[in-house]
Amino acid sequence: MRLLPPLVLLLLAPFVGEYLLGNMPPRPLEAAVAFVPLALLYGGGALLVREVARRLGRGYPTMLGLAVAYGLIEEGIVIQTLFNRDFLGLGLLEHGWVPALGTSIVWTPYVVGIHVVWSILVPIVLTEHLFPAHAATPWLRLPGSIGAGLVYLAGMVVIGLGTYVTYGFVAPAPQLVAVVVLAVACVVAALLLPRPKQRDGRAPGPAQVLVVALLCGSAHVLSQYLPSSVPAPVATLVMALAVGTAALVLLRGARRPGWTSVHTLSAVAGALLTYAWTGFVVQVGVHGTTPAGLAAQMVYVALAGALLALAWRQLPPAQAPRQ
Repeated sequence: MRLLPPLVLLLLAPFVGEYLLGNMPPRPLEAAVAFVPLALLYGGGALLVREVARRLGRGYPTMLGLAVAYGLIEEGIVIQTLFNRDFLGLGLLEHGWVPALGTSIVWTPYVVGIHVVWSILVPIVLTEHLFPAHAATPWLRLPGSIGAGLVYLAGMVVIGLGTYVTYGFVAPAPQLVAVVVLAVACVVAALLLPRPKQRDGRAPGPAQVLVVALLCGSAHVLSQYLPSSVPAPVATLVMALAVGTAALVLLRGARRPGWTSVHTLSAVAGALLTYAWTGFVVQVGVHGTTPAGLAAQMVYVALAGALLALAWRQLPPAQAPRQ
């Protein structure tokens, strides 16, 4: 039973981060084969983020900073979508391409942002609510935490090598160094965050939290699908406004009296609902309209709904603030 929560997180991170997103091919065998390396990378990364934060007695703000570092490493170092203009042949970097930076001011905040929320934070918070008795404590002893880091490293190597074999692309050294420096800075900042203080005022209602998470999450995801005629700075501004609004409501609200596990799980529900419907948009955009793809997406949505319902049943009758 002690190892069940980390095992669930290992499986949940790739499920939410890639499958519910709609990224996976509609062919079941390909989707199943891809799960193992994705579990190493996503699951190992999420587990490492969670164990580092909880072992240091930290909460979700610290996990958020570590999640930004994760997103930068995956997209900038492992698969290098931040710099590879030929990745998947979808022209991911064309909207907002800045030659001086060698990346896109639209794609970069978009893809790092979805990793922060859906690849790392949502799986962690959902798993902690599935196992509330152990939500605020480390799940692994020190050797297990080191093992989580090795799992993550293995995922980086496997997926990184596979991506290189596919594209034969390596970003210029200055870009790779810049990513590493930014990632290290995020880790340091996350670990040095001051302990959050309680704020005056009342926490927003759980329904408001859910709606804000759903609307802001949807705005962030759909910013990638704005017509190319929309100036890149406008698309970036849409994402900035979505992130800023969510941060204002959720991070500030969590420090106010009355914030409970119901509020936190409501935010997760809003994020899962975002992927539940935008996943169909992504599936069609990446793989086209196929009955198999749409059917698979429906199965993923149903599974996410079942997990959310199970987490909701774990909520204690008497709620206490948790952050």
